[in-house]
Amino acid sequence: MVSLKMRFVGIGLLALVCFLLQAVAIVPHAFHWSSAELKIPGSFFGVPIPGFAVEILLNYDLWRESTEVAGEKDQGNMDGEFLAGGCGGDAACEDHRGARQTAHWLTTAALFFAALACFPILGFACCQCCGDKKKSKVSAGLSAALALGGVLAIAGAANYGSAMASAFDNYEDLGWEVVDSDTCKWGCFLSIGGGAIAVIVGAVGVGLHVKSPPAGDGTKVADSEADKAVPVADP
Repeated sequence: MVSLKMRFVGIGLLALVCFLLQAVAIVPHAFHWSSAELKIPGSFFGVPIPGFAVEILLNYDLWRESTEVAGEKDQGNMDGEFLAGGCGGDAACEDHRGARQTAHWLTTAALFFAALACFPILGFACCQCCGDKKKSKVSAGLSAALALGGVLAIAGAANYGSAMASAFDNYEDLGWEVVDSDTCKWGCFLSIGGGAIAVIVGAVGVGLHVKSPPAGDGTKVADSEADKAVPVADP
């Protein structure tokens, strides 16, 4: 039978894995969340030039957009123009901004809930205070928060992929050729993976508390009552 301490260690370490996955997913420029390779028809003073097109590679994370044109890279910046700037009615820009902001906030929430769960639960494995019954109850609540964070992360990444697909469709409406696109790259996958682990671990943490609650301080109470009992004299 798994001891309560080992239960705390297992849930805490897996929650820590979820925290690290969400942290890596949201770190600026660590992993791209989506990308698109475009061919934009060339023109001269608005007149199309047949057979001439500019190839552009776009990479996105939750903080910035980087572009590569003819082998030259522009890593973009992290100012308010990309994070929350106006789009002037540009449908593709609106899709980009909506996807980015939603995923940004939901991934941040998932990161917070994972941190909220992993560090206290790992602490319970070492702490001798509060009593097993209380620690198990608090751990179950933190596990539920971890699962909630996982749901938010998955929802944010799924919405991001869908919105970016719509944005790339808008590029085609402008007459730009989308040679290749990926609406959910490593950053997106890391967030989904961390979210899925969080949901499973959180559900298991709550289930273990419900199905196998610790004995708690019941033995101590029983011993205390026994000590107070009046001894019966031998006849």
